[in-house]
Amino acid sequence: MARAEKRSPYFTVDAHADTPFAWEMARLLERGRKLLMAAPARIIRGGVYLQVYALFTPSGMVECAAVHTLRMMARAIEEAEKGGLARVDSRAALDDLVARGGHGYVFSIEGGEVLGADTLILPVLARLGVRILGPLWSRPNAFGEGIVFGKGHDRGAGLTRLGRELIRRLPEYGILPDVSHMSPRAVRDTLDVARGPVLATHSNAHWLCPVTRNLTKAQVRAIAATGGVIGVNFCPAFLETNPARASIASVIRHIEAIAEIAGPDHVGLGSDFDGISRTPRGLPHLGAIQTVAQALERRRHPREFIAKVMGGNFLRVFRGGWAQ
Repeated sequence: MARAEKRSPYFTVDAHADTPFAWEMARLLERGRKLLMAAPARIIRGGVYLQVYALFTPSGMVECAAVHTLRMMARAIEEAEKGGLARVDSRAALDDLVARGGHGYVFSIEGGEVLGADTLILPVLARLGVRILGPLWSRPNAFGEGIVFGKGHDRGAGLTRLGRELIRRLPEYGILPDVSHMSPRAVRDTLDVARGPVLATHSNAHWLCPVTRNLTKAQVRAIAATGGVIGVNFCPAFLETNPARASIASVIRHIEAIAEIAGPDHVGLGSDFDGISRTPRGLPHLGAIQTVAQALERRRHPREFIAKVMGGNFLRVFRGGWAQ
């Protein structure tokens, strides 16, 4: 495994980046190669030990979601492993990564359209290494309804019967549920039927930035009550009502606000890099991720808290929820 140029004192986890989609779009559109925000070289330079690579299907490709997802996986495996990242898709592999101090990646699903209209291929996705699954993006599908940007926080239906069945079955395959992008009713339904920790891999504090994609205090408390973790999203529009003002300080505000409501064991990082077109000042890519730890240190947070935020909280939940 490749080693970081500057070793971080914190086991750092980024719980959400859309890099596989960006790689696949570059291939389809025959764009030249460029170094993406969460490319392996940035991960290693930034001292990120574990990267969650999300597999996202845009609305225009829903009809071919399964093929699109497999293509993203194939491209991501090639790029990640060529770049020095090890595949980490089990508790044993995760423990090995921690022991070796290397850099790895794992897949998540963002939007359940890849499953079609049943759960038949869920075990196949598990065998392919998917360890986090968000059934909904910001649109309806067979599993329920996602939150629609700018349409009011309380809008949207909940999980369907099939969606509830999916959430109940995830632990059988060592997969954790992700409620980012869900409508409030779907979040409640997930919390009602989940049999273990629930994640919000890339969501922020609604009371600081009242956009539909962010979580209310009640939602944050409920996710924490499952033992889950909320990953703070770096999208400027989810950090500040005036996105032009977004900076590392904005990220710290959301970390502190969520920790105040949920407790120190339930907040982490979910950058959304390569799924966002703008970034906060001072955080252009994952190569700069340790500036978050440095900012928390300047605010005199205990090292134990910083270690939890930078990756320890997600590490705890992954160890408890993934397949052996």
